[in-house]
Amino acid sequence: MGEKKIEKLYNLEKKANKNLFITGLLTFFFSPIGYLYTNRYWGAAITFFIFFAMVDEPDFEEVWGVIAVGGTIENIIAVRHARDKLAIASRNENGTLPFQPIASPVQNQQPAFPPKANQPQNLEILILKAIKEQGEMTVSDVVIATELSPAIVKETLLQLETEQLICGYNRHSDGAVVYKNI
Repeated sequence: MGEKKIEKLYNLEKKANKNLFITGLLTFFFSPIGYLYTNRYWGAAITFFIFFAMVDEPDFEEVWGVIAVGGTIENIIAVRHARDKLAIASRNENGTLPFQPIASPVQNQQPAFPPKANQPQNLEILILKAIKEQGEMTVSDVVIATELSPAIVKETLLQLETEQLICGYNRHSDGAVVYKNI
């Protein structure tokens, strides 16, 4: 694997390890700081320029409110997108990244059902273990357990169902679609 690709994956992991709550707070109250926190320097420069270019405008507060809300949502989505990209990138044959992952300083960044130390981190195995522990899980339960986007979780659940490792059915009590191990 090329050195540039490894560097790109490393930077992606740095962004993916950012806390979503802190990202939202920093970006909402002062957008350039939020963008710097997520290592998005162009976003920081652009919002910094907009902030100081518009500070003397009469309708600054209304416009900046829209920018603050939009920037907050966009920055949080960027961190979630980085997590999804990192999960996809780590799905190579042995399930590991080509570099040593950064230890996250935030406790809740680890998946709820981490694999054992002697096994490679693999999304399919992570989901199968979570479902085994809970008995049955909805898509939202799996999203919460793995901290990945619903799109990635749905794709993986469909793949596991196609491989006949899990089965999906409607729960009798409320009609929700749930998955259980076969």
